[in-house]
Amino acid sequence: MSLYNHAVVWDKNEDYMTKAYFCNGYILVDGKKMSKSLGNFLTISDLIKNYGADASRITLADCGDSLDDANFLREICNLSVNRLYSFENFVKILINEVWNKSNVTINDPDGEIQLNNLFDKIFDNNINYLVKEAKKSYEEMKYKNVLKYAFYEMINTKDQYILYNEDDYSKLNPTLMIKFLKTFFIINSPIIPHFTEYMYLTYLNPLFEKFGLSEKKIRFLSNSKFPNISLEIDTKLFEYNKYLNKVIQGIREVASKNYEKKKKIENNNNKDIKIKVLYAKEYSSFQKEVLNLLRKEKYNEKNKIISLDEKGSPKYKTEILSDSKLDKNVKRNMLEFASYKIKEVESIGLEALNETLKFKEEEVLIQNAELFKKLARLKDIEFLEYNEKDKPKNSKESAIPGKPLFIRVN
Repeated sequence: MSLYNHAVVWDKNEDYMTKAYFCNGYILVDGKKMSKSLGNFLTISDLIKNYGADASRITLADCGDSLDDANFLREICNLSVNRLYSFENFVKILINEVWNKSNVTINDPDGEIQLNNLFDKIFDNNINYLVKEAKKSYEEMKYKNVLKYAFYEMINTKDQYILYNEDDYSKLNPTLMIKFLKTFFIINSPIIPHFTEYMYLTYLNPLFEKFGLSEKKIRFLSNSKFPNISLEIDTKLFEYNKYLNKVIQGIREVASKNYEKKKKIENNNNKDIKIKVLYAKEYSSFQKEVLNLLRKEKYNEKNKIISLDEKGSPKYKTEILSDSKLDKNVKRNMLEFASYKIKEVESIGLEALNETLKFKEEEVLIQNAELFKKLARLKDIEFLEYNEKDKPKNSKESAIPGKPLFIRVN
């Protein structure tokens, strides 16, 4: 009947015909069917009373867009309340405390922004990428993905930018931060309209008035146009950023091992710790062979292998196991490496099978040495080209391009 109505009302105009339908089965609460007997029956009034409208809307958007049962997780509601509170607290401190006490200048956030350093460029590039992905998700009515790109990853990229600036808000580019905030509020408005409208009116409108940008003020955020990103995404910067985060996380994890226990005993801190970072300039011969085999496989739209043999096994696996020239240890190492790379392909795409990175790994490490030391509070950090002989005996992993090995010296 819906199709008939569309055809009649819009005179069979294909532009206005229904493109797709989504339907769910039961509404689950925390993975269980919602029912009074289970005590997990929720009404809209209950949600608003307990979590507020916008935290509830985030959770509803997170329920899923497929034909599976919608799963309403109350944990997501609680986390969303905290995230919204934390976000406003960050904005309040940045604008009312840091910027009000310093002589900052804010220019048109929709114009050409002066990017002062590499971290500014990475942040701006990430914003543009996430806006494009969020728009695509809205158009496909995949609201779980909208949350992923417009909400969670936008917050993550803001946190990364602050981290790169050593948690010093005074180092943040004011105009670039306003671009982020303005963009964040607009692209999240359909999901969390009350929060975004309040934030824009309360914090951005006064700033635009103060800096002579009255045309950027809004009366209703719902009337704002979705950001138009015309710039191409810099994939090199994108990969650089992911690698930098991976290294920071790896160094911090190694530096903090046994730290709490040591601190209790010696009342010490990380400033006496030295870390070695072992990086690989290229893949080993057997790793290159695995990459070559994986490139020959066929993949579906979700980057999962679909080229299987008659036994239902991937062809690369059959070829490795049937190669009589390889001993058992090499075969095991090849299969483990293949398994790692397949997960990467499913996560980031077929570019994970490239043999070279889009940047020079050694240069990235050296350029950011001081940042690593400050963030992990290290005494020293050393970068060495990986050699299998240097690997600690208790380490099961090896360094590969884009995935260095971290060793704590003391």
